[in-house]
Amino acid sequence: MYRLIGLALFAISVSASAAPPPGSSGQYSAWFNSQLIPGTSRSCCGESDGRLVEAEIRDGHYVALVDGAPIDIPEEIVLHNARNPTGSAVLWSAGDQLYCFAPPEGV
Repeated sequence: MYRLIGLALFAISVSASAAPPPGSSGQYSAWFNSQLIPGTSRSCCGESDGRLVEAEIRDGHYVALVDGAPIDIPEEIVLHNARNPTGSAVLWSAGDQLYCFAPPEGV
């Protein structure tokens, strides 16, 4: 019985379709979904958890501007080899929890 419930929940979660973040057309879904939290094998989450943000370097570290507010990006969540194709910085977060940050190419 519990196994059937677990399989049903898994099927629902796999088939659920998440909307891309504002400013994204969905063309980078595979890239969003393939990013891993640095030093782990866990996903940064998915495309719907990532948001395109403005970013800059201040005092040697990244700062993302989210809804106009600066957020210091901890070095341990920066995806240094992400080869970000979006043209913008991407921040994966849920509430106050920051998961991953992909700088834009060239920054």
